[in-house]
Parts: sequence; C-alpha cells; structure tokens
Amino acid sequence: MTTPAYPEGPRTAAGLLAATQAAHQAGRLDEAESGYRRLLETDPDHADALHLLGVVRHQRGDEGAAVALIGRAIALGNDNHKSHYNRATALQALGRLDEALAGYQRAAALAPTLVAVRLALAQLLHRLGRLDDAAAAYRVALGQTPEDGALHFALGTVLQAAGRLEEAEESYRCALDHRQDHAPTLVNLGTVLHARGRLDQAAACHRRAVAAEPGFVPAHLNLGAVLQAQGRLFDAVKSYRRVLALAPAEATAHFNLGCAVQAVGWLDEAVRCYREACRLAPDYAEAHNNLGQCLEARGLLAEAVAVHRRACALSPDRVAFHNNLACALYLLHRRDPAAAGAEVAAWLAAHPDQPIARHMARALTGSGPPPPQPPATYVRTLFDGFAASFERELLGIGYCGPRLMAEAFARILPVPAADRAVLDAGCGTGLCAPELRPWARTLTGVDVSPAMLEHARRRALYDTLVAAELSDYLPAHADTFDLIAAADVLCYFGDLESVIAGLSAALRRDGALAFTVEQAPDPDRPFALAAHGRYLHGETALRATLARHGLTAAHLWVANLRDEDGRPSPNLVVLAIRGRLARPK
Repeated sequence: MTTPAYPEGPRTAAGLLAATQAAHQAGRLDEAESGYRRLLETDPDHADALHLLGVVRHQRGDEGAAVALIGRAIALGNDNHKSHYNRATALQALGRLDEALAGYQRAAALAPTLVAVRLALAQLLHRLGRLDDAAAAYRVALGQTPEDGALHFALGTVLQAAGRLEEAEESYRCALDHRQDHAPTLVNLGTVLHARGRLDQAAACHRRAVAAEPGFVPAHLNLGAVLQAQGRLFDAVKSYRRVLALAPAEATAHFNLGCAVQAVGWLDEAVRCYREACRLAPDYAEAHNNLGQCLEARGLLAEAVAVHRRACALSPDRVAFHNNLACALYLLHRRDPAAAGAEVAAWLAAHPDQPIARHMARALTGSGPPPPQPPATYVRTLFDGFAASFERELLGIGYCGPRLMAEAFARILPVPAADRAVLDAGCGTGLCAPELRPWARTLTGVDVSPAMLEHARRRALYDTLVAAELSDYLPAHADTFDLIAAADVLCYFGDLESVIAGLSAALRRDGALAFTVEQAPDPDRPFALAAHGRYLHGETALRATLARHGLTAAHLWVANLRDEDGRPSPNLVVLAIRGRLARPK
C-alpha cells in the first residue's frame, strides 16, 4: 500500500496550505512552489493553490504560467479581488494591457475601498493615455487616504500630462503639505508654474528642490530652463553646467546648454554642445535641427544640409525642420547648385508628400515652367511651422513691410481718423496691425495659418480674425473694405490674376490697396519662381493685371523689404486705387 504525501483529510490539507503560505511570505519560493504543487497533486482543482502557485510563477518571471494558473483558479470560483489583481499584474507584464485593465477594473469592483487596487488601475490608465479616467481613479484612492502625499503627486502628474495645469498645481501643493521637501514634487510644481508663465515662482520651486536634494539633476535642469526663459542666459548656463557635472551623459543638458550659448552668440560652443547631444542621443531630432542652424551660420552648408536632413528623417512631421532644411539648401544652391540639386532630390525622395519639399524642389532645380501657384497646403504648412519664430527671424533680417504699408497709405490719405473698414490680407502674426489700426474703424485680419493667427490675437488690435485662404475669403466679402494691405503676401502667389480680382472686388468704390511683390528682373514677365521659393513679378505685367481689374497704380516704387542672405531684396511697393479715392462709406 502506497503512503500518501500527507494524511488525508481537510484539516491536514489546510495545515499544509498554511505552512506553504508562511514559506511564501518569508520569500522561500522553492519551498512554497513545492508545497503548492503537492496540494495540486492530490487536488488538481484546489483554487487557492492554483492562485498562489501562479503568484510564485509571476515572482519568478514566468508570466504566461501565472496568467494560466490564476485564470484556472478564478474559473473554479476563486473570484476575489486578489486573484483578479494578481492575474492583471501578470497580464500587464506580458504587455496584454487591455486584458490587464479589465482585471484591475474587476478587482476594483470587488474591493472598491482598497487603495492598492485603485493605484494599479490608475497607473495603467495613465500608461494607456486615458488621463481623465486615471485622474478619477487617483481621486477615488485619495478619498480613502487623503493624507497620502505620493497619491497627490501621482494625480498631479496625470493632470499635468492632460494639460489641466491649474488642477495639477493644486495637487502638487497638496502633496507638499505632506512632504514639504520632496524634490520631484517641487520640480513638477515648478514646471507647471513655468508653463503658466509664473517664472519667479517656478524658479523658487526649483531652488527649493536643489536645496532639498543638491544632486537631483531635474531640479538644476529645470531651473536652467526657467532662467533661460527669463533672459538670464549666463545664470542658465551655470545651471546646465551643474547638471553636466552631476550627469555628463545627460543629452538634454547638452542640448539646453547649446540653446543658451547659441542665444548668447557663442556658436562654436553651441556646435560642441549639440554634437555631444546628438552623440549621446542619436535620435534627438531637435539637437540635429539646432546643430544644422549653427553650422549654417558658420557657413558649413554641406554639413548643415546633411544634419537638417537627419532632423527631418527623425521627425518628418515637424514643418519647421523642413523649412530650415529649405533655407540651408537655398544657401547651398547659391554656392554650389549641383550639390544642392542632389540634396533636394534626396529630400524629395524621402518625403514625396511634404509640401515644402515639393515646392522647393521645383524652385531650386528650375525644372520645367514655374507652377502658377505653390501646392495647396504649402503656405499654411510653412507658416504654421514658422509661427513661433516668425517675428524674431523677420525682424532679424530688417523686415519693414508694416512701415511700407503705412507709407503707401499716407501718400494719398489724410491724417488717420479711425474711420475706415480695413483689411489686413495675409496678416500673419499681426505685425502690420499697429500701423493699420490708426486708420481703422474696424480692422479685420485674414490668414491661412491658424498658428499665426493665435499670435495676432494676442495683440488685441483686430476686431475680427479669420482663418481662410484669400481665394475663398475675398469673393465672399465684395464691396466691404475701404483699405486693404497685403504686405509680403502676394510673393506666395505666382499668377496674380485671381487674387488681384478678389482684392479689387473686396474694395469699396474709391478704396485703396497697398501691397508688395518681389521685383522680377524682366518687367514684362508676369511671374517667375525664385530659388528661395517665393515668386517674382514684373512691373509692366503687374500694372496690366491691376488695370484689368479696375485698379490704378497711383504710386509704385522700389524698396528693400528685407535682407536676403545679407543682400537687399528689391520689392515693388504699390498703392493702387479703385476709382477716385474719397471719404469712406
């Protein structure tokens, strides 16, 4: 007769289970696994043994076995929060996140007041990007333990990621009520304050974090970012250098230091910083982009183009990167057209649907007749990506479009009396608004780029701002405006016939139109596409186009609108009238 592994009877099985659990809790996994398996040899449907053996397998990294074992336990009636929680943990480790979420949700339903379950559920929801649901789960957990600073901190991170900055700030402050010198909380609060424009308070938070934990790299890094935003570039440089003393391989610190020294004008050091950031993080698109700009400024155009192409490959949807590549290619084209042509071909092959690449390929290679208009999305794509740096870059090359518009109107109009309906056609960020507002009873701005209009809105000088193509807007607003200005706008149109017709129709009788176009060397040529991607227009052809649509060039002269690679950019400045200029309606 064979002796059983242990005497039969429920009391004895219960004793073995208790002893095995004690070994498990003490961390003796070999002994625990052996005990659970002995129980299952006698009773293969022992739900507790199946569940706990699954936990052991999870602890040993065998997630597949853990899921199967605990799943059997649940099917046999072990339908409790612990089983669902533990199985969900194993599923999450396997990357089966939707199934894990269902498990945590079942566990939370079975144990609605258990903080650990709510915490796991909230963390997974955060990972899945379901930020509002994650925040709700954290709030439920905080209802059970309102003095848990870690939970307030976790809730703050979710709210911050969701862009709910006011609530995030409140959560971080609650966390600090319970953990006053917790450096990560101080840094996160500082980043929220930075995002909300409260730079002095943000800097104070980061300094508190540095004092609480002097070796905490994010505190120094974010303090540098705030100082840089405040224009305190040399102090920012010091903060970034402290980061690198603590963490020499921190790519972000090399990048941020590069930005600061580039702003100071130390291009050689900026190049070194960006190169190191790219070495440490080869997929760091922003570092490649900035390195390309510095190389371009130093005249190293071939390398700049190669680096910009790498930035575009890493972040193909970043319009600003493609625009920077286009600028570098234009400069290279002036020096070495053949090399630029080869690079343009490679760019277009890699990004055949990118509007800037398509347009600039035609402009730089000059292949075939110039298209009458750029690709439909080119201008919007260009200026949406350019909006954040538009004014800084234009003013840096001596752009004077707004002044020329004011000078044009002043040639035929009396002293401004704020009595006219004025349209700023292609208003961009609103640079012309201060010059046009004195003439305006109402000032309307129209632009194809929503991102540019956001900047224009902040000026609070327009009565109305509209995101639209001029080709759509003008026909719908016939006989509406006394004055229309279009500074540096018509250079993005090749054939002017349609847009001049729309501008003329939108003018009231005896209204005036002021605009600029880049001057073509051949006055009889209606338009030509230049290597920089904008169109040139001939004076004689332009006068004829105006006349066909009832407009007379009352004044036309040549002025330098901007510097183009250090050279003047001659523009025709035109003041055209429809009929005889009179007082506005």
